[in-house]
Amino acid sequence: MKEFLRRGLNLVRPRTSGDSEADRRKPLYVITISISQTPLPLPQGAQLPEIGGLTLFRAKRVVGAKELHLQQLGYFESRPAALALLTQLERDWPAAMVELAVDGGMGSLDDTVITQFQVLQPSFDPPPARAEAKDAPAAQYYAVQLIRQNAPIDFARVPKLPQFRGMALYRVEYERDGTKTYGLRLGFYPTPAAARLAADSVRERFPRAALVPVSEREVSRVAKR
Repeated sequence: MKEFLRRGLNLVRPRTSGDSEADRRKPLYVITISISQTPLPLPQGAQLPEIGGLTLFRAKRVVGAKELHLQQLGYFESRPAALALLTQLERDWPAAMVELAVDGGMGSLDDTVITQFQVLQPSFDPPPARAEAKDAPAAQYYAVQLIRQNAPIDFARVPKLPQFRGMALYRVEYERDGTKTYGLRLGFYPTPAAARLAADSVRERFPRAALVPVSEREVSRVAKR
């Protein structure tokens, strides 16, 4: 999986200041590598999936009375870019397919029930409220994962960038199969396109920066700190 993601590095075009507003609103695409009726663990090779702006994450889809759980790889700015990587993935995931990224029903990269959050920069503007119908699912939000590694993060050595102003900067820590993982995230963004722009803007200092869909629990935990 890590090698597949490295190949994706050349397929994710960094945005530039010259991109038009129409370009920024273009739909994003994902590769769905698995669909099941119960949540599945991420593939073993996905310990550090943020390479070249690609992220492996979980998503959820309701079909009739059934709740389906997906593993998706994204985000791609065009269908051809996703299809180019799909040919490599099909050897291990023959049922993998390219789909439009859906803005909703996506969970965190991690199981937030076992994740600890430590807010380093608590002052931030909450994401703009959305008009939600009664009993509608909670709004989906996104963060930029700046760092993800198996050693504690020394915040004193993290560069302070102008893009951090007005945003929540926080650390995440969790343990799975005896291995601890540490991350540094910046949030929160109301759309994947907004998070993608933010990730592109800091990638010179954070080469593995990538957008990640985050759970409602993650947003609320960070907001309360």
